[in-house]
Amino acid sequence: MAKSLKISASDAHRVLAILELQGYVKSVEADQWSTTSAGEQVCGSKTPRYTPERVEQALSDLRRRIARVNSTVSAPYRIAEAVAFGDFLRCEGRVQAAEAGIQLMRRTVDSARLESAEEHESQRVFLKRLEGRAALVRLRPYEAWMSERTHRDLL
Repeated sequence: MAKSLKISASDAHRVLAILELQGYVKSVEADQWSTTSAGEQVCGSKTPRYTPERVEQALSDLRRRIARVNSTVSAPYRIAEAVAFGDFLRCEGRVQAAEAGIQLMRRTVDSARLESAEEHESQRVFLKRLEGRAALVRLRPYEAWMSERTHRDLL
């Protein structure tokens, strides 16, 4: 946990103690923790069902789509930052779908529109199209913490 979240070991122990008190995790053995059913319910987790190879293929496909968007001058956005994170980075048996943070930059700057609800909706629709139909990579707007945790750059 400390390595993944890039926090100190003492902070990780405090976080784990709180999660254990709330019933979200339990100690399995020394320095090994397991998420309880309550923890899975709270975070909406699902049983890992994908192979790391399928997730890697989906990430390669996403990289190609990102490159295509960035080379298409008529696209409304260019992708300035793209990182993927998730349990696929540990390559253990079955894995969850990967998560990817995508930072969109408008090709033509209209400062009045940058923070509007219309702009946020436009970005949401753009990310949905970029994501495609595959459930193997879920896209969300990029936030700085995504690059601070264990991740893979997609640009």
